[in-house]
Amino acid sequence: MVAKTLITMAFALVCSSLWAQAPGQSPPTPPDRDIGIDQNLDTLLPLNTEWTDEHGKTVKLGNYFKDKPVIVVPVFYGCKGICLMTLDGVIGAVKGMKNFEPGRDYEIVTFSVHPKETPEMAAGVEKETLAKFNRPGLEDGWHFLVGKQESIQPLTKALGFRYTYDPDTGLIDHPAAIMIATPDGHLSKYFIDVVYVPKMVLNSLKDAGQQKIGAVTTEAKWFGCLNRDLRTGEITLNVMRISQIAGGLTLAIVAFSIVRMALKNRRAALPRPTKPEGSPQV
Repeated sequence: MVAKTLITMAFALVCSSLWAQAPGQSPPTPPDRDIGIDQNLDTLLPLNTEWTDEHGKTVKLGNYFKDKPVIVVPVFYGCKGICLMTLDGVIGAVKGMKNFEPGRDYEIVTFSVHPKETPEMAAGVEKETLAKFNRPGLEDGWHFLVGKQESIQPLTKALGFRYTYDPDTGLIDHPAAIMIATPDGHLSKYFIDVVYVPKMVLNSLKDAGQQKIGAVTTEAKWFGCLNRDLRTGEITLNVMRISQIAGGLTLAIVAFSIVRMALKNRRAALPRPTKPEGSPQV
């Protein structure tokens, strides 16, 4: 049990939480790649940027910021890994907020960070996502956008969403996070993970709806273990991550061996109880 715990902790430490943040501070940039989240709370999003929705209609980001709080979901639609987990996490949160409805109480804006993705791809992800619900009219509150680099870059910068994109190979690597924004477009709360507790999301949406700015998330997770190829959908492990994970596992095993030997030696050194003279034989 101890060994399993140590190994789990090592893997989580190396793969998911390579940087930690102190309260009130944004996480530092990972040393090998510029991937992560800067929590730009109270930053105004670029509402004038132009996008294309899942129906092929040209829209502005500000169209979705009126009188309701907004969940902002940065992904890319060709992703077969973390993005699916992120969307599943949002689906779980939405399902868990039974009396709080998208479209009526809040909006969800999912956008692609890849400038070559199309409205047809957005429509496909929308269809797959909404098929997991039995809520008529949900499409009125959950929007799927694509855009050009001149729209993606200012939005991801405002969100503090740092990712890598190679236009020659189509490779993208990125963190997993969603953001809550106020009705007028100011960032109110970050959820840096792929699992979002419905109660926490609900409370953050209600706070954002009242123009409140939340606190910095104190535990951030960086999902930089995978590379995804847009052309093939293939997911490959990052070699640097493998080396770090292997090192973490080795340290965990060594630590467990030392603890086990120490406990064994301690038990061997303990004096054995002796029977007092004259005690009856059993």
